Amino acid sequence: LSCSVALKRRELVKVICRTLRVTASEADSLVRFLTFESQSTSELWSTPIVPLSPDYIAIVYAAVLFGNLERTIDTWLKRSGLDIAGKGVQFEGGWRALIAQELASSALLLQSFVHPTALVCESAEGEEEIDLAIWLPGVLLIGELKCTLFPTEPIERYRRLKTIDAAAAQIKRKAAVVRANLPA
Repeated sequence: LSCSVALKRRELVKVICRTLRVTASEADSLVRFLTFESQSTSELWSTPIVPLSPDYIAIVYAAVLFGNLERTIDTWLKRSGLDIAGKGVQFEGGWRALIAQELASSALLLQSFVHPTALVCESAEGEEEIDLAIWLPGVLLIGELKCTLFPTEPIERYRRLKTIDAAAAQIKRKAAVVRANLPA
């Protein structure tokens, strides 16, 4: 905690009340929301207030000054219970558009096509959604796109690797469905 300052918790609540023009109860809720709890899902980047005792806290300035703000906001939204799953759809669309733009500007790949939306293929088990489909002469590439938070903690790295493993299994299954649906 060398990059932090210790202060009385109630003083921080008072400052928040005056600065944001909120009630003491609202300010206290904000302090609680930003307070680190020693749990496997906790991180200092999004909860930079560390309790030192029931009356004293420390604010970890390095987390406030050098954290990734977009990631921190995503974490806050997720903790607040807001559904951020829609970001995945935007993420996928953004990548499809970027890849299409890059292929269009290629001097080597004069004939190519990136499908602008996800595709749905029928299989015996149900529908499979193909996130990315790229056609090059004689080749059909398919891809599974994943939008995850940038990992900053060991547990997050582990979860990200598990997500990648699951995506690899998904794309193998989807490749089999695409092969089964290709004309002979």
